Amino acid sequence: MPNMMNSPDSRYSIEFQWKGELGMSGPAWGVLSINGGPEFQALSPDVIWSPDAAFVAFVELHLADVPNAQRGQGFSSRVILHRLQDGLQRHLLGNLGLADVKLLSWRASRLALSVNGQEREIGLDSVWW
Repeated sequence: MPNMMNSPDSRYSIEFQWKGELGMSGPAWGVLSINGGPEFQALSPDVIWSPDAAFVAFVELHLADVPNAQRGQGFSSRVILHRLQDGLQRHLLGNLGLADVKLLSWRASRLALSVNGQEREIGLDSVWW
């Protein structure tokens, strides 16, 4: 059954559908769609909206093309910052490998998150569009 979430201003909706696990006892994953648009592979239904509902952030499951990949190789977690007005995206925190990333809060222009249990902040003023 899909999870549905609306933006604070109710102009946008996100649907998340669980798809399965990565390997045996790996993290669960699913697909996320904004207003019925393209699907993104995500590691969680959790999203964080900007205070003005102009952006949404989520944790993407990224699969790199790794020839002869062994268990877990090629998978990584990265935070996606999605601008809702035009669908442009920026990838934040790439090169983490398959990490446990949790989005905590969005205050002013700072995104707080936890990466493998350690809290971090991303300053969003420096994101180039």
